[in-house]
Amino acid sequence: MRELKRSANWRELELHLLSLPGPRGESAPNVEIIYRICDSILESTERPQIIYIPDADRDNRFGRFTKEHFSTLGEVIIASTDEVPLAELAARLSDDALFYLPGGDPYRLAHKLHISGHLGFVRKQVAGGFPYVGFSAGAIMAGATTQTSNIENEGYSNVETLSVLPYGVNPHFPTRTHERRKRIEHLLRVSKSDDTVILAIEDDAHMVYNGQKVIAERPGMWLVDGRGGSKTAEPIVALNVG
Repeated sequence: MRELKRSANWRELELHLLSLPGPRGESAPNVEIIYRICDSILESTERPQIIYIPDADRDNRFGRFTKEHFSTLGEVIIASTDEVPLAELAARLSDDALFYLPGGDPYRLAHKLHISGHLGFVRKQVAGGFPYVGFSAGAIMAGATTQTSNIENEGYSNVETLSVLPYGVNPHFPTRTHERRKRIEHLLRVSKSDDTVILAIEDDAHMVYNGQKVIAERPGMWLVDGRGGSKTAEPIVALNVG
């Protein structure tokens, strides 16, 4: 398998994590926010490429829409693990690619990446500087654990994440007080059992991680920490990773 080299434009690490791509339409998501993020990443590259891995979405409902809409930014590869074997993806991957993982079932996503062999490959590329854009299940996948999901595991056995962010990620964090209180109680238990800090993001939030610092590019990021008997849950705008 060939070794890929980052373009000189890339940072050491660049994660963009969200709950939603934007307000949803009747037949397709409003991906304007995702589009703008990808545009800002790819605008100065020679061979712009978007690797769209849809495996969290069982039916890949938005594959065709994504290919058509994002083709104005560069080549779009719909890299379902069932249809694009790892060797083919590695051979086609441009040095100026970014990875885009949408929402759905994070347990299914983790399982499919694991059994296909894509997990280690994607982790290596992202950790090495290929930008990563993920929302909902795609955001969870970048973090330390799938147990921060808001849905139940339907029996998938391989649920290891990419772990390129050293914290768990919980999307769709509620803004209503009573719903938020209930979610915090759940996340505190997960934080304690998995021994990890959890970053929860509201639906309008946009969280960025550069390998040293997590920043709320758009507000709505919370830190939840239940480790060692602690019960911390507070909104934050930035977090140094040490």
